[in-house]
Amino acid sequence: MASSIKIKDETKTELDKLQAQLIIRIGKKISQQDLIELLVKKGSRNIDELIEFKPLDPSIIDEILSASSKSKIQTTPDMLDDLLKREMIS
Repeated sequence: MASSIKIKDETKTELDKLQAQLIIRIGKKISQQDLIELLVKKGSRNIDELIEFKPLDPSIIDEILSASSKSKIQTTPDMLDDLLKREMIS
């Protein structure tokens, strides 16, 4: 039996992006329902990682992005990912 859940618009956008990335990488279509089931199963198997996950405050993300755009140093998405990961650990 299928149920519906409410999610924020920004979460839906991220789900759409994730679905598109998976379709490109695996070469076949995956429905959002299947994707959510996959994510829930993975989360269930890795419960400790979910417990330890600490989302960044949006102001920190804005600060990092703002600083990178104001500097004269060229940054890559990987560099920004590394900064965000370090911020989440600390």
